[in-house]
Amino acid sequence: MRLSRLLEKALGEELSDSADNEKYYESRMGAGDRLRRQYGNDAVAGYAIAEILERRDRMGFEGHSQRVAWILWSLKHEEEVDLLRATYGSRFVLLGLNAPVEKRRTRLRGELQDADPGSGGLEAEVARLIERDQLDPDRPYGQHVRDAYCRADYFAELEVGSVREELGRFVGLIFGKPFITPTKDEAAMFLAFASSLRSSDAGRQVGAVIASEVGEVLAVGCNEVPKAGGGEYWSDDLTDNRDFQLGYDFNKRATRRALREVLDALSHSGHLSDRMKKELSEDRLEVALSEDKDGRLKNSRVLSLIEFGRIVHAEMSAITQAARGSTSIRGAILYTTAYPCHMCMRLIISSGVSRIVYVDPYPKSLAEDMYATELAHAVHGQTVGVSVEPFVGTSWTIYPQVFRSINRDRLQDGRFDSWSPAASRMRLADADPIGVAQETELQIPIALELRSDTGDVLETVGGLVHSKTEDEPTGEDGVG
Repeated sequence: MRLSRLLEKALGEELSDSADNEKYYESRMGAGDRLRRQYGNDAVAGYAIAEILERRDRMGFEGHSQRVAWILWSLKHEEEVDLLRATYGSRFVLLGLNAPVEKRRTRLRGELQDADPGSGGLEAEVARLIERDQLDPDRPYGQHVRDAYCRADYFAELEVGSVREELGRFVGLIFGKPFITPTKDEAAMFLAFASSLRSSDAGRQVGAVIASEVGEVLAVGCNEVPKAGGGEYWSDDLTDNRDFQLGYDFNKRATRRALREVLDALSHSGHLSDRMKKELSEDRLEVALSEDKDGRLKNSRVLSLIEFGRIVHAEMSAITQAARGSTSIRGAILYTTAYPCHMCMRLIISSGVSRIVYVDPYPKSLAEDMYATELAHAVHGQTVGVSVEPFVGTSWTIYPQVFRSINRDRLQDGRFDSWSPAASRMRLADADPIGVAQETELQIPIALELRSDTGDVLETVGGLVHSKTEDEPTGEDGVG
């Protein structure tokens, strides 16, 4: 089910079906923005749920005995993920498919040229479309593909050969195929995620693991405030001077101070309006932020600075832990739940790490621009520099379930019993949540349109369908 096709039905608009049309991507992104603005950021997922219920009814499911997989392509916002998880429980599985950014640029550039062969200067348009698709900074109801991607249960590269192999492995895992065990990358990334849960950072918990090429763990770290004597604070330390104990985030204070200084300088030099010049320094900052309707100021580089944080970043924590223990990490692999920032990247390169594996793309990082000559690139037909790769494999979200021993029965003579794919069951959920009482109320956005017998629209009503609670009767599809 292509969710972009549902936009036409939801909004009553006809959108271009051809990717050769230069407005193809803009029209669909804009339609998604309008739907989210009207019904909330999970609206597209709500329409997908309604479409599934409608199709199930048309298909005439008898007691839901048919085994059907509904493939939704593709999600654009983390709140869509939340609604689908709330509706289908652990039977909803999210796949994060990644294509190298250069290949995405090449494909987009070709499609835009096909739409308008005489056009020039396409690089800026390609960059803008990719940025908008990943994390739309200018629209409160824009696309947040990056945040949705990071919640995936399994990650794969969108290459014809590798994605087929990876998805075959993924299906085997969720249907209990025996003896699929973690790769070195999966085991290390799961440990990195476990380490991230120690962090008290108010923004994003990040974990990192440094391992040898053969998978031996050399160091572990998370983003946390450092303490005198080495390492970072723990919750059971006698003294705890982490940010939340002090009551404020120093980095937030420092970036606001930097912006206030810029506004003060512009005021003194006569570059601000008379109204803004009359404001006191702190009031001027508040007015500027309150009138920042499109988010350009909020998302500016000056308010995105990370240099003033008191925390040690996860990669720094792991590197300094190795240094304290005199453990060489030359040639090692660094696994991190978020792409390293430019401050961490200089330490990673200097430490001798040969490969970096990450999950969250983290667009604030300037590492690729600052260290383009040190990161992996081709020289005389050979790749030199530190390799930086997106993580491929099982996410920490389902790691404990899919790697727990199952279907490894042995016969009396010691041979392993055969496994039947046809008889296997989805192992992530014991029961189908449809028709099972839910403790919490689920709200699904819908739109109702009343028409006369001649087809004229009489009234359009937007609202919410409330699913059943424990005290309500259960319908065939679990909706009260």
